[in-house]
Parts: sequence; C-alpha cells; structure tokens
Amino acid sequence: MAARRRLDFCCLQETKWKGGQPRWLGNEGAKYKFYWMGGEIGSAVVAGVGVMVAERWVDNVIEVRRVSRRLLILRVTIGKSVMNLVSAYAPQVNRDMEEKETFLALLGKTLSGISGNEKLMVGGDFNCHVGIGAGSFEGVHGGHGFGERNVEGEMFLELACALGFVVVSTCFQKQDSKKVTYDSGGDRTVVDYMLVRKCDRPSVKDVKVIPGEPCVLQHRLMVAVVELQAHVKPKRQVFSSRCRVWKLKDAGSRSRFRELVEARAVGRCEGNVEGVWNGLKSCLLEVAEDVCGRSKGRPRHRETWWWNDDVAEAVDQVSKVPACKWWRRQHPPGCCKLEQNHPASRKGSPSPIFSGWPATEHNTPQQQHYIT
Repeated sequence: MAARRRLDFCCLQETKWKGGQPRWLGNEGAKYKFYWMGGEIGSAVVAGVGVMVAERWVDNVIEVRRVSRRLLILRVTIGKSVMNLVSAYAPQVNRDMEEKETFLALLGKTLSGISGNEKLMVGGDFNCHVGIGAGSFEGVHGGHGFGERNVEGEMFLELACALGFVVVSTCFQKQDSKKVTYDSGGDRTVVDYMLVRKCDRPSVKDVKVIPGEPCVLQHRLMVAVVELQAHVKPKRQVFSSRCRVWKLKDAGSRSRFRELVEARAVGRCEGNVEGVWNGLKSCLLEVAEDVCGRSKGRPRHRETWWWNDDVAEAVDQVSKVPACKWWRRQHPPGCCKLEQNHPASRKGSPSPIFSGWPATEHNTPQQQHYIT
C-alpha cells in the first residue's frame, strides 16, 4: 500500500508488536524500513507506534528516539534541514482521565524539547474530536473539521495552542468522505490528526483521507503532501595528490624506473618477511614518485594565457603617462573649444579638465574642478 501510494514516510499506531528492533518490509524496489516501539516481550501489548521509511531515505535517518510505547520520534535529514517525524497514539476514550493527561504532558514535554531550527511534523491517533469549527482556537484549528468537540479534543487543542502548533488536517476544505478517518458499524468519526508548527504551515500543500484501502479496514489512510527543499549544494572536494603512475606507459620512463629499482635492490639487506616487504614497498613508492612525479590539481586561479612581457611593458608605459597628456593625445587641438571668457583660459591660469563639455547646472564655472 505504501509503495503503491508512493509514500516516503508513514506513521503507524496500535501496531501491537513487541520489542523495538527495526526490520525491512516489502519486496525489491518497494522496500520500507520499519522503526517501532512496542511493549515488553512477554507482556500484553495494548499500544505500539512506529514509522515506515522508504528505502531512498533510510541512509538519511540520524536518530530514532523511542520515548514510550505510545510515542516515537524519528529524525531524518531532508536537504539542508532536519525533519522530526513524531508518531503518537493517545489512550482510548474508555481509559482513565489521568492516563490521558499523563500522555499529553509527555507529548508536550517531548515536542517542546525539539529545536526550533528543525522541522517538526506530528501524525497520530489522538482518540479525540476537535469539532467542525475553530471556535476560540482561531489559528490552531483550521475551521474545516468534522463532528462535535469533546473534552479530549479541548485538551488536545489547548496543548497545540500552548506549543504554537496548528492542526493542519483541519486547514483544507474537503468532502466528509475525505475527512473521516474511522468508519466502523455506521460510526464515522475523525480521531487521526496531523500537526506542524505555525511557521511550517505554508510547506504543507494538502492533507486528505483516502478510503477503501484493503489493508486498513476500520481506520483510513491520511496523506499529507509536504514540500521541502531537498537540494543540497555539493561539498567542495578536497584535492588529494596522487602519483602519476600512468607515465610508466612511456618506454623511457619505464626503463628509468626499472634501472632505479634494480639499483636500490642491490643495497637492500635481507631480513624477515615483514622487513623485506616494507623495503620493497618503500622502494617502489619512492622511485615512482621520483620518475613520475605527483599530480598538483587544478590551479587556484585561471591562467591568463595572453599575458606576456610585451603586454606588461606596454601597460607599464601607459601607466606612466599623466592623465592630462593622455587627454590631449586623445583630443587634439580644435576638437574642444576653450571658453575664451573664462578666467581659466587666460595665460598663466589653470586649464579646465573638460572645457569642451557644455555648461550645465553641475559644471558651471563656480563648480568646475581645475588642475595646475
């Protein structure tokens, strides 16, 4: 089912498995690694949570925190960010209120301990009803819920409001058939929800419920489409110098290499096997480096192929010419008319730099600059 729906991650609740050793599921080309947390071996299992990870993301998993048999956190790197996937399973309706409050307290403590610089998404069966409307929880409830709110739903929304989360599964207008997550014997309710931080709300593009999966009879699959930046700038590779052994293909280099090795072999002393091998190894490496040399890698700066001594001499001569002489060479007499009435045009007065320019409010005689 997960492979057919092309799911990258899948949070599961009420697994009722014992232990917590990860295992591979699925066939070749559609494999998932399942990380879960269940009850102790030999005891009755009433809960159990887990996260299925597609094969392409398994190498990106950096941590799995099994908080309890009702709470599991999986940290995975996606591009430049770290995503925390939380699978939660709240106590059922017939459980004691004290157990429900203990679970919510543990959930709040766990979520508040996750860094704000990392992405966070919670998916779980919270066994509560948040109601169809937002009411007093504007900004936490999206206003597109289902049914009537109960006490557990009120507690759940208060926790989300205190932590700065939004119930993102109530933010999209859908038909009732795409909202209901539990359907059994005519009882149609919504008990599964997804939460994200308010700052991450724009990254969630859609949340919908898919009915009719053969592997899920009473509960229905809830799918969230999340858009994350998965591109990572490639790291700069560190250059590693290597011996240019390919030069031994040349007959001259090969003969020189043979001569040097034979010359060193004469003076090499006999010994145990380890000493003979180390002597031969060092001999071959040193001779290969002397004959072939080592690679230097690409130059740090591009080589200027057109720069030579003639160009350098011409640039040096031009740089020694004063700016006034260069201007006069470029503008021979007659191309620019000096202002005869201007004091600078008289004998012994400094010449204007750009006297041929038309007078404007920015280069009037009072604002022009002169050189002597």
